[in-house]
Amino acid sequence: MGKSPAEVQVSLKTPDGSILLPLLAVEPRRIEAWMPSSARLGPASLSVEGPGGASKFSRIVVTPSQLGLFSVNGRGWGPGKIDDLDSHGRRTPNSVGSPARPGQLVEISATGLGGASRVQIFVGGRAARAVEALPGQGEGLDSIRFRVPGDAPTGCYVSVYARVPGSVPTNVVTVAISDGLGTCKMPAGWPRPLAMGAKVGVLGVSRTVATFASGQPSVTNDEAFGAFFKNEQDTETNRLLLLPPEGTCTSYAALYQVDLGEFASVAAAIANPGAAPILDAGDAFTISGGGNIRTVPRSHGAASRYWVLLGSEDPSRRRNLPLFLDQPRFTISTAGSAVPALSRTLPGLPKLEWTNQDQLATVERDRGITFQWRGAEQNTMVLLLAISFDRLGTAGYITYCNADPKAGHMSLPAEMLREFPLTGHAGGPLRSGAMLIGVHLETGIPPAASGLDALSLISAIVYARRVDFE
Repeated sequence: MGKSPAEVQVSLKTPDGSILLPLLAVEPRRIEAWMPSSARLGPASLSVEGPGGASKFSRIVVTPSQLGLFSVNGRGWGPGKIDDLDSHGRRTPNSVGSPARPGQLVEISATGLGGASRVQIFVGGRAARAVEALPGQGEGLDSIRFRVPGDAPTGCYVSVYARVPGSVPTNVVTVAISDGLGTCKMPAGWPRPLAMGAKVGVLGVSRTVATFASGQPSVTNDEAFGAFFKNEQDTETNRLLLLPPEGTCTSYAALYQVDLGEFASVAAAIANPGAAPILDAGDAFTISGGGNIRTVPRSHGAASRYWVLLGSEDPSRRRNLPLFLDQPRFTISTAGSAVPALSRTLPGLPKLEWTNQDQLATVERDRGITFQWRGAEQNTMVLLLAISFDRLGTAGYITYCNADPKAGHMSLPAEMLREFPLTGHAGGPLRSGAMLIGVHLETGIPPAASGLDALSLISAIVYARRVDFE
């Protein structure tokens, strides 16, 4: 965090008058300020003043307690700022390489505890026991100590959120949990998390079928994608890759222009190495099937990624490129460069049908939302997304679930939709919706000469539709 420049001020306006809040940090997209314990409770408003002038006042409510959980990346999502505690009280930062065990005592950094003495903690949807609130470790710095539930799901990104009774839930962060020795476990072939220094290749295809309004034809796009890189990231930068354990969900507060892109394209998420150093596998690779062959070039401006639109079926266009991904299997071959040429067989699209898509045109938030599907084959993952952004602003919420594919249905309870903005039946750009994603994963054995440590082969089918939340 950088120091706050003296020319920036945050004003709190209450019926008692205005006060300046002490600033902790100022960054281009974020300002951290401390709410004094003496601030009057109830309706208030905030304004920010800088060299360019003062902002409009935004309405807020000052409450006795409103918890928030800290994350490692400082953005309020992803791995939480959590220490695992051993029987002697020694601390080890929780991470995918050093996960907690069911029943273990852990401590998470928080803020906004105020005078609350009772806190509820939920880990993967299970209520934690032995919860102890530890207030006042500094200005706005609190912590919560709790025991990981014995029946908590295991995984690298298990959701954690807290609530003071009578208040709204906190943001959701994650904790790594393993029921054995060593690192946490993820589905075989899932391209994250990665060991530091691992050299990785990702190759895949995806089909997206989008419905923008009931009664209108869908738009279908076929894509091929790939990436070769060396991992040098301690934490994942794309939230779609923070896969919750099967049968559980996680949630994110988000901004429409900034965050929606992470979830809008499975291909873009999976083949995005972030700032990792690239491994050159040539200028392009090819994909062939059913007697047809297409070239997948290196993406313009992204030297480490490969992408191409293989086919499109859009009734609003006069000309479309025929759909490509209708074969049971495909062959992907790279040209080779620093990473020598390789060729692998890729399974076709998962055979998955979203059976209640039409019934989700309108969803009442206080009733939750239920997804139904059929046809999920062995080794197919089923991922669910519900998204809503305010149509007049940019703020919104995203809920992301990893369903049991054999169940054929999963319900997101009303509590998970509580923060979803109401959307009504407004037209214009899609700002709210639901997605059902089928993912088939395979771990390809990279050639010894390639120098790769892992090769993921992925095929995905994505169904998306507009949803009006009421």
